[in-house]
Amino acid sequence: MQFMLDNGIATRRGIMCAHREPAYSNGTWRAAGSLAESERAQDECILLPLYHDLTNDQQKYVAAQLRAAIANGAGGASL
Repeated sequence: MQFMLDNGIATRRGIMCAHREPAYSNGTWRAAGSLAESERAQDECILLPLYHDLTNDQQKYVAAQLRAAIANGAGGASL
């Protein structure tokens, strides 16, 4: 994510897991099952810029920077 930001692209975590937040400490809620997939998604996914005015050139730039981040091993990313 830092590599992307250093190249002018703001990113965020892909999802937020409420059960990992301090307000939901153990004992204040109960999941119906495992939340492993949600936790994996939070740990491994990011949100990329996506909005109606994003031009094709901007999309290509974001994709190119993402490829560069992966190729450089930024953040341990892999495809």
